[in-house]
Amino acid sequence: AAGLAPDHAEITFRADNDIAVAGDTVFATAQDGAICAFGGMRGNAAKRGQGGDGAFVGPIAFSREVDANTRPIDPAEEFDADTDQLQASFDVVGIASGATWQAVWSRDDEELATREITWGGLSAGRVSERISANQGSLATGDYTIELRIDGTPIRSATATIA
Repeated sequence: AAGLAPDHAEITFRADNDIAVAGDTVFATAQDGAICAFGGMRGNAAKRGQGGDGAFVGPIAFSREVDANTRPIDPAEEFDADTDQLQASFDVVGIASGATWQAVWSRDDEELATREITWGGLSAGRVSERISANQGSLATGDYTIELRIDGTPIRSATATIA
């Protein structure tokens, strides 16, 4: 299917008459045909997955597995006690090459693992982070992943293993 060419617009979202998100926005068609809006937004945008430098991290979907396109297979927020790994997948756009990317996993507010890399190359796409048991299943509890760019929290989400 033919995609839409990217187009630009100035866009402002208001909440209680206060600017929640504003800025130059790029609209483009994603691989699956969805129309996406990304760009140099400001205001309270960091609470919604937006970095101050225009980087955007989309909503996080949890699953046990992802497909070849890093899409979640059977996404859920609650998983059975026999779960041996959790995948957290999400869209990214506009992360500057050389930025420090961190994925911090915790269970019941206790930090379990941090993966830190220097971001390189991927300007837009789908990413997955995972946590897995060394053997057997992951312990029951609430698992949270917090995503950071250059030390700034950008987005977090929680899934439960019960």
